[in-house]
Order: sequence, then structure tokens, then C-alpha cells
Amino acid sequence: MQLVPKGSICSCLIVLFSILINVTSALQCTHCLDPRSCRSNPEAIECAVDNVSLHRRLLGFQNPSLASAGDGSADGYKCFDLKMTYTSPLTGSTVLVEEKGCTYAGTDLCSGWSSTTQVERCSTCDSDDECNK
Repeated sequence: MQLVPKGSICSCLIVLFSILINVTSALQCTHCLDPRSCRSNPEAIECAVDNVSLHRRLLGFQNPSLASAGDGSADGYKCFDLKMTYTSPLTGSTVLVEEKGCTYAGTDLCSGWSSTTQVERCSTCDSDDECNK
């Protein structure tokens, strides 16, 4: 007596295997929010909407194009490595920014910076985990 057809077991295993591969293959990027943490021992995080949103909030004043880029999570993610300075409108002093993290694959993070921003280093990658190390 056969309760489950042989073909359906095979199909179920293939679907389950596909789900497991997708769950374990999310891109991980080196993550840090300031020069000190970027130099010491930055951690690797799995890319997700919440950590992309954090970087967009932190960098949005210097790069207004990030705010209008929209939610690109369906396109996937890429890692970034950024070092820049800008002149604070409040104090007139120079502020050093160094960040590494995740952004959306379709976002051009390295362009759109304001005229008070001097980008020293900006790159993106999606070749492998922590490619922005």
C-alpha cells in the first residue's frame, strides 16, 4: 500500500533543498559605523532591509539621492566601503565618516554626494561574503 506517490517525495525534497540553499546564501558584509570600529574588528552581518535603512539614514544628509532610491531589496544586496569627509553646517568643522555595510544591488551609493562632501574611498562589491573587508 503506497500512501504518497514516489514522484511527490522527490519534488518535496527538491523544493526543500532549494529553500535551504536560499536561506543560507544571503550576502554577508563587513559592518562598521565609524573609523575606530572599522579599524579594530568590524563584524560581518547578513544583509537585510533594516541595516540598509540604517546606513541610508546616516548618509542621507550628505547623499540626498539615497533617500529617493526606494526599497530595492527585491534586487538583492551588495557590500560597500566608504571613507569621506564633509563640512558640518552647524559647526563648520570637518567631519570624518568611515562606514562599511550593505546597500541595495541597484543603488549607486558612490555617486550623488553633496558639494560639501569629499569622498576619499567608495566601492561596492557582491563577489563573496565580506568582500568589503
